[in-house]
Amino acid sequence: MNEILVVGPEFSATAPNDGANRFKVVYPVPLNAIGTIKLSAFGKNSSGKVVGPTDFTLVVDLANAGNLVSLRTPTQPVVLRVGESEQMFVYGKYRDGVLRDITATEFGTEYVVSPGRT
Repeated sequence: MNEILVVGPEFSATAPNDGANRFKVVYPVPLNAIGTIKLSAFGKNSSGKVVGPTDFTLVVDLANAGNLVSLRTPTQPVVLRVGESEQMFVYGKYRDGVLRDITATEFGTEYVVSPGRT
């Protein structure tokens, strides 16, 4: 192959053959991406014929992001009365520099309700 095209959600990039039949495409992982991202690669040979696609997946998980380095939670206190509810969001910044929504309990976020002052 002389060149490849990699296509994914809101992404496409081409890369030339480096002479050793390798291609380098940098995929910017979306900020909120956690889970499986499906990508497709197409090749173009020396006669210009398009070959493919070859589908592959990229798995993004918090373990690959490195350690949590900071948290961002609501800046104002949330005061609720009995029976009221409020969606709360927690964001974690990881060693890879990406700020991710880690609100869901499967990401380790635990909500604790404690008695407040009346």
